[in-house]
Amino acid sequence: MDPFEVRMQFLGLLRKLSATQQSIQKVVSYALKYFAKCGEDLWECIMEECQKGSINHHVNILYFLDSLCETFLLAKSHQPQPAESSSRQANHAFYIDYVARDLAQIVECVVPVGRQSLPNLTSTKQILKR
Repeated sequence: MDPFEVRMQFLGLLRKLSATQQSIQKVVSYALKYFAKCGEDLWECIMEECQKGSINHHVNILYFLDSLCETFLLAKSHQPQPAESSSRQANHAFYIDYVARDLAQIVECVVPVGRQSLPNLTSTKQILKR
């Protein structure tokens, strides 16, 4: 699959994202599968979608990001440390690096100023405390 197809399919998955674990895991699996090939493009898709849609969609993206980081950390903790170059290993942390870099912007999208964001406030605080 070429990068354009990967991006388009990922956008489709993000737009259909719901709060169910099945939906979240489907998008997490896709993001992890294509990270090496298109990680930066997929991150751009996440940030674009985080700024679109309903307030409920924004919090679903936050749940997805939480699961993505958790899945990565669990997978990494169960892998033996190979004697490969450290640059390849460093690349595997990029989604977490992207989340750390853009966290303020993500939170602003999920909990914008105003009363409409109140339903997302508690969930966002819980996720950030983990």
